[in-house]
Amino acid sequence: MKKVKVDEVFTDDKEQLRYTDGELEVRDDNGEDWEVKLYGVENQRFFTDALKNNEKKHLTFETDKGSMYGLVSVEALDNAGVANEDVVTLVGTGPLNGFS
Repeated sequence: MKKVKVDEVFTDDKEQLRYTDGELEVRDDNGEDWEVKLYGVENQRFFTDALKNNEKKHLTFETDKGSMYGLVSVEALDNAGVANEDVVTLVGTGPLNGFS
């Protein structure tokens, strides 16, 4: 299991998603089983629309280990009632490209 801090997240359209903190966790050695948690999410509509429509999204994650990208589904959007506590859980639906 490997965890890395997520510094930036971008959509296919090069839109930067805003959040206060993020972590990417890879649970196997080949990057097939992974998830991302983003805390303090500001781009809630992007994630709520994806969750509601059961859409998979292609995202790029900038980390201190380099760029990684892959297809994700929104597993959960937890709203604690305070904007800086909104947590989005993304689950990889394929290989995490750029993982080594």
